[in-house]
Amino acid sequence: MPVALPGGNPVNAAETSSTHWRLSGITAMQWALLIAMLMSTQYLVQPFVWKYWPIQDVLLGWIEVARDRVVVALFIASALILVTRMPATSMGVRAALIALAILAGAMAGEFVLLAVGTPGIRTDIPSIAGRIAQWSGLALCVVGLYCLWVRENEARAKARASQLRRSTSEALLVQTHLQALRKQIEPHF
Repeated sequence: MPVALPGGNPVNAAETSSTHWRLSGITAMQWALLIAMLMSTQYLVQPFVWKYWPIQDVLLGWIEVARDRVVVALFIASALILVTRMPATSMGVRAALIALAILAGAMAGEFVLLAVGTPGIRTDIPSIAGRIAQWSGLALCVVGLYCLWVRENEARAKARASQLRRSTSEALLVQTHLQALRKQIEPHF
């Protein structure tokens, strides 16, 4: 029975294991933009921002934060696209590859922002480490959700296979009973 994996790739239930997932580029970029924009709203909910600056400055500052988040998120999405094309032998290996890809993408994005000399970005080591840690925390959540998703799919596939075996066994039993009844009714055939 075909199922749709994240990224829209339909596969058979037997192929829904963690080693067969391929993230489409479009899906990765769409999610990256959405997550980056959601993360950038953190800037807007800080009371001191609204207290000390006029609304135009707040919105300009938010645009800068959103741009920085989008850059990092796109690097993460690119790393995820690459890592989901690599073969993995187990769900644990796949989860580790995904976590490392997110961490590597976050680091690459942050270092690009530093190299370009993005105005307004804090360049001290604790700030950089904090931003990378924030993305890494997100990575941990994503990997956890991915593992739960894979386990649920595998459990459902096992349940469907068990139901199919039980149904097949019941059908064979009914067929055997029918043949036995036919032999009793018409013993010459």
